[in-house]
Amino acid sequence: MPGRCSVFYYQKSFDAGSGRMAESGDTLVFDTSRTRYTTEDKLNHQSQLTIIVNTSNMKVTNDLGRFQKNHVSHSFDQYVLFDIGSQVLVDHGDAYPRSVVLHKGNGMSYSEADLFKIPGKIGANETGDSVGGVGDFVLQRPSHRTSRRLR
Repeated sequence: MPGRCSVFYYQKSFDAGSGRMAESGDTLVFDTSRTRYTTEDKLNHQSQLTIIVNTSNMKVTNDLGRFQKNHVSHSFDQYVLFDIGSQVLVDHGDAYPRSVVLHKGNGMSYSEADLFKIPGKIGANETGDSVGGVGDFVLQRPSHRTSRRLR
C-alpha cells in the first residue's frame, strides 16, 4: 500500500506532532510522531517515533517497532537533547502517559519521569497544556528537575 513503511511501523509520519533532532559524537537522534498501522481494536493509534542513527555508517541502531522503549501515546510535541552522552527526550502525552514526560537513556533502555501530570481522561486529546519553549528550557537544565531523580 502506498505511503506505508513497515520498517518504522507507521502509516503516516509527523502526525499531530513535531520533529526535533540532536547529535552527539556519531549518534543522531530524531524524535517525532507517527500514526501507526491498524491494531486489533481497528484503530490507527498515534505515538512518538524515535530514530537513532550511527552517523559513521548511517545505520539505524534502535528498534523502530510498535512500542519503543520510550513509548508515548499520543505524543503531541517532542524534544531531544544529549546530556553527557545520554539521550534526554521530552514528550507531551495525552494517554500513556498522560503527562509531559521525560525519558533519559541510551536507546535500548530509558528512565522515565513525569514532569507534569495532566488531569483528565486517558486519551482525551484536550489537555489544556502546551510544552512549547518550556521543553527547551527543561532540557537545558543540568539536573532535569523532575518529581523524582533520573539516574
